[in-house]
Amino acid sequence: MNLHTVIKKLGEENKEIKLLNNDELTILHKVLLDMIKDFSDICNEYNIKWSLTAGNMLGAVRHKGFIPWDDDIDVIMTRFEFDKLKSKFQDNDKYYLASPGDDGYILHYPRIFKKNTKFRSLLSVDDGHNGLYIDIFLLENVPNNVILKYLHGTLCTILLGVISSVRVNYCKKTLMKYSDNNKVLRNEINKRLYIGRIFSIIPIEKWMAFANKCFSMCKNETSQNVVIPSGAKHYFGEIFNREKLCTYTKVKFENLLLPIPLNYEHYLKLRYGDSYMIPPKETVKEKRALIEYQL
Repeated sequence: MNLHTVIKKLGEENKEIKLLNNDELTILHKVLLDMIKDFSDICNEYNIKWSLTAGNMLGAVRHKGFIPWDDDIDVIMTRFEFDKLKSKFQDNDKYYLASPGDDGYILHYPRIFKKNTKFRSLLSVDDGHNGLYIDIFLLENVPNNVILKYLHGTLCTILLGVISSVRVNYCKKTLMKYSDNNKVLRNEINKRLYIGRIFSIIPIEKWMAFANKCFSMCKNETSQNVVIPSGAKHYFGEIFNREKLCTYTKVKFENLLLPIPLNYEHYLKLRYGDSYMIPPKETVKEKRALIEYQL
């Protein structure tokens, strides 16, 4: 079973864990909207191309804004565009940018954090990066050669398993604290700890930097396809046609105009299926389990 699925279910049974109510989600959406506006302004200033992705792309198409129960912002950009952003982005009173390999940062994709906020999940540590954030998922080049694509994808997929286990080992103190009475969660944690303890001989930041380097191994900027190796469906479930995903148009998102792929159906059908325009039933709507929340 997916660890994140178990954690979300845990939030429904453990009173120490926070699930945002509708009023809190409304406030959260307002803050996230301010953040994505600031992000968009920076990208416009330096001609950096990007797009909403995942639930935000779906929300833009289906709801003209946030999916009502969504609680984050996800964007995609090519590594070339991210390198431009990283070179231009300046930490300020409001935000800072964290990248794989940075000290104390335990993820394999970048995030922009809003300072003086808390948005902490169970996969965290007390002194880690726990502010409200924008996730940046990088589009990497896919080798046109079938064999090279398979080798690249297999390496990336194996690495995702390793770094997931290393992250669980790194966050075990918090995970164990909130999973005392949940055998399913404990079993999922222990599975990953078995592997995580072995590989944690290497610091987690080095693992994240290594994974980031492997994701970007293909240097062909004109390859037919691009991939989001750090995406929810991993390498082989996140391959998209470059032309269809990397040509953008702006659409309404709440009170803003934000970019999504011109051929957004290509992404949404591959990610969510042909019926992506039909909202799910209440029982399958996901909420994030938080242990600390402050805007």
